[in-house]
Amino acid sequence: ISQRAYQRQLELNQQKLANIENVKETTAREIEELQTILNQEKIRRSQKEKYDNIAKKINELPSRDLTQQQITSLQEEMNQLQAESSSLNQHLETKRRQLTLLFHVTTLLKNEWNSVE
Repeated sequence: ISQRAYQRQLELNQQKLANIENVKETTAREIEELQTILNQEKIRRSQKEKYDNIAKKINELPSRDLTQQQITSLQEEMNQLQAESSSLNQHLETKRRQLTLLFHVTTLLKNEWNSVE
């Protein structure tokens, strides 16, 4: 009877050991799966933080409508300045021609004066 009891106890212990090994393997797989999930969540969190930082910076900038109004205003100002520059260049060219004519006339008068003397 003791041999049988010993054999039975041995079988029970082997079953318990097999169960413990199964639980150990299952737990190891669960830990690996949870580690993968944790890593994915860390990546998601990092991406969300980056997104939030970018969104915060974007929200600090003026709106698209305001920026477009500023661009339009600057373009109009640039057009006015170009028109003014063109007008000033024409005026300058007119004055240059008048001055050239004045020098030419004074040279002619000087030459005529010198020839009279």
